[in-house]
Amino acid sequence: MKYFCILLSAYLFLLSACSDSEVQTRVRTQGVNQTLAQSSNVLITNSRKPRAWGHPQTIYVFADEPNWSLNHLFLSYSLERDFFTTENEQLFQLVLSDIQNFRNINRFNNIIFLCDINSNLPVSNFVKSLMSDDVINSARQRNATMFMNNNLWASDQLVLFFIGNSPESIREFLFDNNETYFQLFYDRFIARLTYNSRRLRGISESNFDELPFMVYIPETYRIYKRDLENNFISFIWRSREDQERNPDLYISFYWQFSPENPLNDDWLFEKRTELAWLHYDEDEFTQDDIIRGIKSLGNREVWFLSGRWQNQKYFVGGAFQSFAFYEETLQTVYVIDTSVYFPAGNKLRYLLELEGLAKTFLPK
Repeated sequence: MKYFCILLSAYLFLLSACSDSEVQTRVRTQGVNQTLAQSSNVLITNSRKPRAWGHPQTIYVFADEPNWSLNHLFLSYSLERDFFTTENEQLFQLVLSDIQNFRNINRFNNIIFLCDINSNLPVSNFVKSLMSDDVINSARQRNATMFMNNNLWASDQLVLFFIGNSPESIREFLFDNNETYFQLFYDRFIARLTYNSRRLRGISESNFDELPFMVYIPETYRIYKRDLENNFISFIWRSREDQERNPDLYISFYWQFSPENPLNDDWLFEKRTELAWLHYDEDEFTQDDIIRGIKSLGNREVWFLSGRWQNQKYFVGGAFQSFAFYEETLQTVYVIDTSVYFPAGNKLRYLLELEGLAKTFLPK
């Protein structure tokens, strides 16, 4: 019986080793163009794999010393950027990891590999053992490129491989494409927040019977203000138990018929100023409190404002983010406004959670 157990254990060990080998030789990655063509609104999971874990705002990086010393500043510049709410808040944190400790990290949410295909150092050798000849040849021809894999070792996992002929070529690629790979992690973080919130049922569709749009709002939200005569409706989430240690979250909608697109750099600023004063009981903000521009919201290009608001009437303040776009076929401008009141903590995570809800907006 003893020998049988030993043989069984050896067999299972070999079976596991073979399984790992199969994973290494069958890694399917996506190139940059395939990656950018994917929808950023949907969380990609694999129920046959264990759930990814770890902190969703931590990105673990595997890189040999020459790659790390030359490139970590470029990665940090892109991925550890600050967002202005009521103060500067950092969304992601990079953690350099030891490839010898890979077994303890390979199921985390976010992983990056830097690989020099002409190096025989441990991380580069590991990546080359995962990749097909086509992938290596593609990186060689381009000097450097990026490949992505979803759910490689765990469900809800994003893994990026930066592969090049040298640390210098990887550095050039990181610098030239910093918005591309940042957006992948940014969209994935919001998709995770939206996925978790959508485990709840949405509020009744009857709430939208008189509205020119549909949107997913979790059932834990309540109508805060309904002023359909002035084309405005707002929803609020507020904790019923411990309001001091939880945020108030607002998401509001305004629509306006317009035969031509009125949007420009100032329109949203002026409209949000008007709406906040009227519907949020004299909330206000200044040019110095915000940043503004154009960004992607799901599959749309939208004008946005983000920054801090204050209310001198009640001596309170918080953070907000607003989006506006013009639907030409309906000749309608839509404004989606999100706002957070949370004196006890950081606001960025909650603003991005609300941005995830805003992505579900669908004009009728």
